[in-house]
Amino acid sequence: MSVKVLLTGKPGIGKTTVVKKVVRELGGYGFYTEEWREKGRRKGFYLVLLHGGKFVLAEKEKKSPFRVGRYAVFPEVMEEAVREIEEGLRKGKIIVMDEIGKMELFSGEFREMVRRVFSHDVSVLATVPVSRIPLVEEIKRRKDIKLFEVTVYNRDELPEKIMKIFLERC
Repeated sequence: MSVKVLLTGKPGIGKTTVVKKVVRELGGYGFYTEEWREKGRRKGFYLVLLHGGKFVLAEKEKKSPFRVGRYAVFPEVMEEAVREIEEGLRKGKIIVMDEIGKMELFSGEFREMVRRVFSHDVSVLATVPVSRIPLVEEIKRRKDIKLFEVTVYNRDELPEKIMKIFLERC
């Protein structure tokens, strides 16, 4: 039986840290995003595949028709994540998507994969922003979703709670 867990919360609150702790114990196929910093300043974001590979997803001071704030976004990078997620679907593993946000959703291929993943009987651990994005709102309304808001008060115990949910249902 599959379980679909969504984490939401303010930027920088610890959603990715929760995901990494769960993945370290349970494994999975997919990706997480991480900040790219130089000299203490955020320069961009990396897409990190769980089974190897690190790609620049967004970067300041670059050009792209796709932008979020001051960041040029390179949605073609999400094709790498889509391939890894497809492999996880074939193997029946937990699908990890950190995050399903504006930058990632510029990729039509990734948007379709998100729809596909949530329509299949597969376990999912994903993060979503607090800001309202139509596809994210659609996912949040699903009856099979367990939605957790990550806060400074619960972020330390959430990984264990989420692992327990996965282990009971998978």
